[in-house]
Amino acid sequence: APKETVYLNCSSTLNKEMQKRKIILDGCMRMDKVSTSQVKKLSNGTENQQNKEMQKRSLTLD
Repeated sequence: APKETVYLNCSSTLNKEMQKRKIILDGCMRMDKVSTSQVKKLSNGTENQQNKEMQKRSLTLD
């Protein structure tokens, strides 16, 4: 019986550690998604600005 108790304690400790790591990993993945979406928004803004400038130039050439 004592061996079973030790095994259960180790198993429980491992599960807690895995849960902590999963929470940390989930948090990192969420931050990565936010960063990626911010970069996409920034690049879209840059593209929109470039398009506006190109339209202005084509109007002045016409």
